[in-house]
Amino acid sequence: MPISVAERSSTEIDGGFLHYQLFLQILTQMDSIPSEKEELLELCRQTYYGNPSELRIIEEFEKDYHNDNALWWYTRESFVYRTLNKAFRTHNDNFLLLSRFLIRDIRDQLSREQLSLPIRVYRGQLMYPEELIVLQSSVGSLISMKSFLSTSMNREYTLFCLNSGTDSSMECVLFEIEADPRLTNVKPFADISFHSQFPDEKEVLFMAGCIFRLTNMRKENTINIIELTLVSDEDHDLKELFTHVKKEIGTKNNFFTLANLLLRSGKLDAAEKCARRHLKELPEGHRYVPLCYDILGGILNERGEYDEAIQTLQKALQIYQQTYPSTSQNDRLAKFFLG
Repeated sequence: MPISVAERSSTEIDGGFLHYQLFLQILTQMDSIPSEKEELLELCRQTYYGNPSELRIIEEFEKDYHNDNALWWYTRESFVYRTLNKAFRTHNDNFLLLSRFLIRDIRDQLSREQLSLPIRVYRGQLMYPEELIVLQSSVGSLISMKSFLSTSMNREYTLFCLNSGTDSSMECVLFEIEADPRLTNVKPFADISFHSQFPDEKEVLFMAGCIFRLTNMRKENTINIIELTLVSDEDHDLKELFTHVKKEIGTKNNFFTLANLLLRSGKLDAAEKCARRHLKELPEGHRYVPLCYDILGGILNERGEYDEAIQTLQKALQIYQQTYPSTSQNDRLAKFFLG
């Protein structure tokens, strides 16, 4: 379970934590492109080449998937769960981009089935001692679960599964999570036992990117207990910074804004793929075409590919000047070329 801690310095909160939250927000609010599902499944076919049983499941997904059975597919033991969680764990932004229809459908289904009253749930995990030291020093801080978070309402069952662990180099950790769905603008979570192939687990699934306050850590015999409280997106310490950065990168939830965010996060390859994908999908003359060339020029410049960067930015300037004779973007690009 990949965890991100919002580390606060004297002047700012950890940029990686902030950017990941914005990445998920933009990703799940962008419109999908029909070809993305086909491209995603082709990647999965390549991954499972030579595995007939998994390839049959991919074919089944292609024929039978719809937005109302997203949770069923996620809880099924198949390529969906494995590839999606691996993408979250390894920060595979391109794969997540192609999977956004699935991520959004899971979020929407969780929202429709959101619990109505506060709940306490549990998550067992093995962690290395050094990971626990980091969390111990972060009591009172915000932490974010980068992937979907699977928990159980059954504490005894969770402890039983946790005690079945065999790695002596790791420590047993039990997360005790308090979540109140009545909070304003809280990321969704729901009891998904009905959709699960293992209903006795009494599983509650939290949307990827949920933010929690780490309120306490204690030890019960050999079990490390970590107490978390779900935090509203409206109340947490990052709200003002979210708003500020969103204004800088663009307030629209689209490919351009996402590419800009990836560029600012230093993910040049992901930013380029995002911008080029958007450019390919846009009709000729669309107002975002020069913006895409603009950001591609910035990416190439960051890489040190200066000749190609200049050509790309000149193309952006040419389109800007033809379409918008007098804009601040024209002035900025003109200064770049004229010095």
